[in-house]
Amino acid sequence: MSFGAFVRLPEENEGLININNFSWLKRVKCPEDFLKKGDEVEAVVLEINPQIEKMLLSLKHVKSL
Repeated sequence: MSFGAFVRLPEENEGLININNFSWLKRVKCPEDFLKKGDEVEAVVLEINPQIEKMLLSLKHVKSL
């Protein structure tokens, strides 16, 4: 089972969309059910870790804005 999907961000940064942050309504088992390599996505930044230059992102929070 996968834990999420990594997303390339501007300026060579990287973010992770955890499997729990894909949908409010559906239980996601496989990120490939929602995203394919090369897709552009809009996500909300939930957490930033500047020490390792990574971000925790959410797709489901975009829909709640």
